[in-house]
Amino acid sequence: MCLQYDGFEAGNSSPFSNSSSSSAVTAQVMQSGPLQPYSGDNYLLITFNDSSLTNIRRQATTSMVYNVTQDFTATAGVSYTLSAYAADAQNGASVPDCSLIICGDGNCGAGVPISTTYSQYSYQYTAGFSEAGTVATFSVSCAQSAYVALDNVTVMSNTAGSSSALATTTVTHYHYLYTYITVTLAPLTITSIISVTPPASTLYQTLTATAPTQTLHLTATLPDLTQTLHATSTLSLPVQTQTFTPPANTVFGTLTATLTGPTITETDTWSSSDTSSSTSSSSSIVQEVVPTPTAAGVPAVALAAPTAIAGDPINGAPTSYDDTTFPVSLPVALTLYGQTSSNVLVSSNGVVGLTTLNTMFSNQALPYFGFMDTGALGLWDDLFIYAGTQQGIFYEVDGAAPNRITTFEFYLGHYADTTQYYHFLILFYEARPNVVTFKYLNVSDNGVSATVGVQSSAAGSLYEQYSYNQAIIYPGLQLTFDTTSGGGTYTVDAPGDSSNAATAEVYRTAGLQKEALSGRQKKRRTEK
Repeated sequence: MCLQYDGFEAGNSSPFSNSSSSSAVTAQVMQSGPLQPYSGDNYLLITFNDSSLTNIRRQATTSMVYNVTQDFTATAGVSYTLSAYAADAQNGASVPDCSLIICGDGNCGAGVPISTTYSQYSYQYTAGFSEAGTVATFSVSCAQSAYVALDNVTVMSNTAGSSSALATTTVTHYHYLYTYITVTLAPLTITSIISVTPPASTLYQTLTATAPTQTLHLTATLPDLTQTLHATSTLSLPVQTQTFTPPANTVFGTLTATLTGPTITETDTWSSSDTSSSTSSSSSIVQEVVPTPTAAGVPAVALAAPTAIAGDPINGAPTSYDDTTFPVSLPVALTLYGQTSSNVLVSSNGVVGLTTLNTMFSNQALPYFGFMDTGALGLWDDLFIYAGTQQGIFYEVDGAAPNRITTFEFYLGHYADTTQYYHFLILFYEARPNVVTFKYLNVSDNGVSATVGVQSSAAGSLYEQYSYNQAIIYPGLQLTFDTTSGGGTYTVDAPGDSSNAATAEVYRTAGLQKEALSGRQKKRRTEK
């Protein structure tokens, strides 16, 4: 059964997640160009241009990489086929040297070279556990300049009874089908393909779907002689009665039969978007609805060349992390409230500290120096990294001195609640000391149980708080805090998308109940 399909027919607005390793890699949905679509009108053209890398600092990689992701709901123990069609072409004087790696939620196949003609590349992924946010990643890498075309990105479920067709089938089922087949057989098994065009008649009812092909498999083993078979709807077998109650429309079907002996077995599989009923002694009717691809519900890692602090964006986090503080040594010093350090502490509860920082998970209103001295509280809450997911904490240092930007990326879940996602960035600027920016990509509950702000006791018990247990952290929100003087100020650079405010109100109400529940929950957990 097809779970996700993207032929890029919706143009550049098609809902697929993607990221590139550098500005040398770009992608655009095209109808023509150096390559053509595999099918339909559009395809994704990925351009790798290593000539633009002369003045760009590359981190921990010699290849240019572009990732395309699709999200789907996985069931534990079920096998899925992740596939795409790809081809490459020359960009400049270099011969293309590109490959494709396909991953299912961190489990990856081997890299396969991409040819200059379209080929289908696929990877069989078996889900280790059930998850609504499983990510299929199609990672294209090139060692030098090249064009790569990607089309028909598909996630298929391989469960029993499902169909691998990418479109529903339009069929007509008749009460009586008359077919006359004359076959001269040697003493061996043969296969015959029969195309049937039924005459116009009032003796049958019709079923309308969306595609014009239906296949009926018949098998029969015949002796070494020439004989004429008169095939009706029963084909000289015990009576097979099939009853349909669909709307009366006209469609066409194709009958395929394999004759291998006097015993004939009919296998009849129907696909339709209409509701129908059937009664059959040796036939079955299977309805299949091919879902329309939806926007990704689970974020992919945003940094182009991330360094992992905790977790693994490709293979998945090897273990779960809860209330953990990680020391990080940076090549550039960070400054906040006049306090400067290149050896910082990062908490799994959404905080970066420049001096002291402990593992306290119960957020408080600012100022609260029992948790840390000087630092940035991007989203202080009881957060969690779940093993086997792409969740984690990552960082990247971009640019050259004295204009380097250090970015920390947090992609986390919530303790004891795998349905919540928190994805945000904290940025420090070498050229703008004492300034920090928070960018929020996805906050499921809009921060209803979190604290957002900055503080420093070393600088004189100074702080600036944006929110405390308020559902006002929207996707796209960007805040900049300037701690150059006094307690600091903040500006709202972008307000974010508050269209899910009604959903946030549900979380806000749940947050009011949180304090009543937290007494029971926190008795079972020890404050670290």
